[in-house]
Amino acid sequence: MIDRRRFPRSLGHESLVAAAVGAMLAVILTWPLAARIDHVGVRGRDHAFKVWELGWMGHALRTRPLDLYDSNAFWPLDNSLAFGDAMVGYAPLGALVDGPTATLTLYNLLFLGSYVLAFAGAYLLARELGVGPPAAAVAGATFAFAPFRLAQASHLHVLASGGIPLTLFLLTRGYRSARPGLVVAGWLVAAWQVTLGFTLGLQLLYLLALLACLAGVVWLRRGRPRAPQRLAAATLIGAGVLLVVVAFQARPILAVADAYPDARRSAFEISSLSPVPESLVAAPRDSLVWGHATERFREGLRSQAEQILFPGVAAVVLAVLGATAPGFSRRLRLGLVAGTAVAAALALGFHISVGRLSYLFPYRWLYELAPGWNGVRTPGRVWTLVELGLALLAALGVQRIARGLRSRRSGLAVCCLAFAAVVVEGAGAPTYADLRAPPRGQRALAGPQLHLPVPEYDSLYQYWSTLGYPELVNGYVGFRIPQLQRIYALARRFPDPKSVSAYRHRGIRYVVFHPGLAADTFWARVARRPLPPGVARERRAGVVVFTLRR
Repeated sequence: MIDRRRFPRSLGHESLVAAAVGAMLAVILTWPLAARIDHVGVRGRDHAFKVWELGWMGHALRTRPLDLYDSNAFWPLDNSLAFGDAMVGYAPLGALVDGPTATLTLYNLLFLGSYVLAFAGAYLLARELGVGPPAAAVAGATFAFAPFRLAQASHLHVLASGGIPLTLFLLTRGYRSARPGLVVAGWLVAAWQVTLGFTLGLQLLYLLALLACLAGVVWLRRGRPRAPQRLAAATLIGAGVLLVVVAFQARPILAVADAYPDARRSAFEISSLSPVPESLVAAPRDSLVWGHATERFREGLRSQAEQILFPGVAAVVLAVLGATAPGFSRRLRLGLVAGTAVAAALALGFHISVGRLSYLFPYRWLYELAPGWNGVRTPGRVWTLVELGLALLAALGVQRIARGLRSRRSGLAVCCLAFAAVVVEGAGAPTYADLRAPPRGQRALAGPQLHLPVPEYDSLYQYWSTLGYPELVNGYVGFRIPQLQRIYALARRFPDPKSVSAYRHRGIRYVVFHPGLAADTFWARVARRPLPPGVARERRAGVVVFTLRR
């Protein structure tokens, strides 16, 4: 039997406290980001790309909201925002800022906020499952600061997972207490989570569908009792909004998949990025506790950011204790264990090197049969649901230990030790780097522009384009776009007559060459090559601008 007295009636005050604790930990564990928030970011091309994405969405909302998905990058291609996993849910915040520095600052605040929401969401969900505040704090820390998340530091669309536990909390509490407002809120949070990208949104959608099926089975077994009309109406309204949002998000993505076959991931690509056994014991390089100790396992990974799944030792030990914790519903414990195990099996992806045996991997069936999954590049990101399951089981485990002690003070001390253990295991700040300011020589330059060298700095060019958002040919993308590849192939010999003629025909007005990025490469010769007729070359501060006269 479930002790109903264990479920708190109100969590308003606790929510604020949980958010404050999560914010404090986020600042400490990501330090010195908070001290340099306006000019640094996580090292890597993905970070600059995501900052541009946030800025473009805000700019589009302010100036031309109907063209949101037709971004200034990848000019003149349609639906270019859908080339990546766009975080449209952050667009209203992006509309509040303008320019590279302000956009970078907002992005870093959202980066810190992702930890806060993940901590608070997991905390509230654990409380709703019946654990006390100290044990729920362990759940929040286990989910928000898992070593796996440290490996995803440059992927805000993966870190922004707090809407998943918050959705489950609101729906659980809403249906359990027959409160339609909470039910609608739960569905709306789910819709917002989907707008942050299908990387996590797809997982949440399938999880909600599975839970709905299980609820339907329970309803049938109980003799189909009549549901309160207000709850039924709340469900229809909330689920309807979610479906509308999904359709809105899916339209440009499907258009991109139709226009560019490579956007549908091949079995080979998914196999190459699927985790391997070493993934489970390889911690991120930046992990304070396990980074050096697991180096030999990490070196064997093809893509560390996509394949690291290390959950931490403390979380696993506590989760095992929670799986057998007396005093909690057996159905709850079995459900959490089964759900975590299924998610773990899916997160392993599949490997085509084993031939037909790859169909023994559950993810292969999702890839082949389930809508949406053939567009997902990295199966390992399903590990987000594994971390949530481990966090909730860990909370049950801590509660079990605390209850077995004689005094309340001893139980609280155990919870504090468990909390410290999971936080320390997740400690380790990502590697940061200054994001270069746009060169003065390219400011106020109209479009369409092509920047060289390519493609190594495409995401940086996109970030620089947040200064005015000129039409930009360049773009950072994870699949092959033939039109862009042809332009880049011609760029290797620019400014020869063939490339100039092709660029002029395509409507490109300026080619901006960055000598500082081309030093000691074959691109350095671009600034010294002879010019064909109709091309002007001008050296400006930090750049060389080629004007293609019409």
